[in-house]
Amino acid sequence: MAVGVANLTELSLQEWKTGVRFGAEWGDVSRPLGGRKLGCGMWVLPPGKANVPYHYHLVNEEIIVVLGGEPSIRFDDEEYQLKAGDLVALPPGSEGAHQLLNRTDRPANLLMASTLFNRDVVVYPDSGKRMYWVEQLAAEPSKTKLLVRDGRVVENYFEGEPVDEQLPETVPAQTPHTHIVSIGATPWEAYEAGPFRGDRKRLGRSVGAGLLGYSLYRLSAGDRMWPFHFHHVNEEFFWVRSGHGELRTVTGARDIQPGDVILCPTGSDGAHAFKNTGDGPLEIFALSTMEEPEVAEYPDSQKVYIMTGSAPGGDEHARVVDLVFQRSDAVEYDVGER
Repeated sequence: MAVGVANLTELSLQEWKTGVRFGAEWGDVSRPLGGRKLGCGMWVLPPGKANVPYHYHLVNEEIIVVLGGEPSIRFDDEEYQLKAGDLVALPPGSEGAHQLLNRTDRPANLLMASTLFNRDVVVYPDSGKRMYWVEQLAAEPSKTKLLVRDGRVVENYFEGEPVDEQLPETVPAQTPHTHIVSIGATPWEAYEAGPFRGDRKRLGRSVGAGLLGYSLYRLSAGDRMWPFHFHHVNEEFFWVRSGHGELRTVTGARDIQPGDVILCPTGSDGAHAFKNTGDGPLEIFALSTMEEPEVAEYPDSQKVYIMTGSAPGGDEHARVVDLVFQRSDAVEYDVGER
């Protein structure tokens, strides 16, 4: 599967609503581009609506990036007002229980992403439901989701939810939440590795993400982010936040512009590199799974990078193996043995 590219402005959204409370427009971003390990979607939340029932995942991790508007997010019994440029980390477990609501008079636009582990349990505390989600079953492969409430299987996803009630009144929390960060308020950190340089904001680290890694990169005119490379284990997703640049893939180079989204699959077909070809800064939001061990390859230099103990972009101090070598340095299996 080759690197996939699209633009958010060209995305087709599907509208759905249930009762008075729930409704949204949604468009799949990553799967049409070949995503297998990262799910990503564009959401538009209308005024007076909640997106889905209050819930949390036991396996998958999610993030939310607010693109526009001022939605609220419910954590436990408190709501937090969000604004454009805010990012929310949603780890697996009850700590990540959440629900998005729009109490304003204009739509809220959101980019939401998730790991795509094919086995998960989703818990709905308000209604006492649980959804058991298993893909690739040995038997009944078409039955991938099972919704249970009070010990019985139910078919209605919204059973027990207040579908015909308006959003209840509430007062937004005044204290910061550890899983919410303002992208604009996060400081830039300069980095340089030979001819590759830029600034980055390590956003995932600042909000306690574990299964997903994400940063915002800023490149000056003429600068390149990293060498041309691909990953054997981790899938990557990029969103061009502002500026103009060039994306290099195995099929050649193409221009990129604000709103472009890029999905880089695992394997050699996912090789990629970014360069700022514009006059001003190029900002790119980078999202990745955080699986290890990992093997990355650099086709231009024929290098191989092996990491165990911590995924790329993870805690360097947790690395057990952190080695880069050229393919030409490879030896036979039994060399040095006796």
